[in-house]
Amino acid sequence: MENSELKISEEVKNRDYWIKHIGHEDKKISRIIVSLNLCGQPALAKQLQHIAIQLGMEKGTPKPETVEIWKWLLDE
Repeated sequence: MENSELKISEEVKNRDYWIKHIGHEDKKISRIIVSLNLCGQPALAKQLQHIAIQLGMEKGTPKPETVEIWKWLLDE
């Protein structure tokens, strides 16, 4: 975290195991995003949501359907 802003390090960006082609990992990320929001950390939840979407689109994982879910996850 830098200046109260979550940043992705190059080391983490280059790891391909942080998210796998299976739905279980996608669900974990979704739960973390929602939990942060429910625990009074909406800004941090939004930052993680943005990073998950950005890395998901860059890496080509997870499935496009999951990225779409992540996009509206905090709109409920």
